[in-house]
Amino acid sequence: MFEALDDEQVGRFIGGPGVTSVEATIAHIDRVNAGPGPEWAEEWFNWAVLLDGTVIGRVEATLRHDTPETGVAEVAYIFGPEWWGHGYATEATRSMIDLLASVHGARQLWATVDPLNTASINLLEGLGFTTTDLPEFGLESFDDGDLVFVLRRGDEGDAFLQE
Repeated sequence: MFEALDDEQVGRFIGGPGVTSVEATIAHIDRVNAGPGPEWAEEWFNWAVLLDGTVIGRVEATLRHDTPETGVAEVAYIFGPEWWGHGYATEATRSMIDLLASVHGARQLWATVDPLNTASINLLEGLGFTTTDLPEFGLESFDDGDLVFVLRRGDEGDAFLQE
């Protein structure tokens, strides 16, 4: 994971690369694997994305249980620059969305993006996410100035609906 994300470009829109050393990366993975504390009303899901046995990025979701509606998840993804523009992040995020809906009952998926991150905006819009206002319950991933995206699942089945 460290090798995939060890590039200044990775952190350009998220306040830093998120990995500063192999040790810091291992500590982050250990914290994520431990999961949220029992006082937190959420579940964490994190997947490393591999290409031919090489880690190229990760996708992650937080399924929240503290919102007025059930099935609310915040999603995110991060990939090394070497793999940008090849569709890997889109494919991995689509797979995560399908898994969150079919296995974990996700009905609303939320994402936040720096407005200058056009690649990430294009990825979300390509998957059917639309821009919206920050929900009343707030988003843990929201930073001032971020764009907010949502993808909602219909009542009639597993398909997510564009607004």
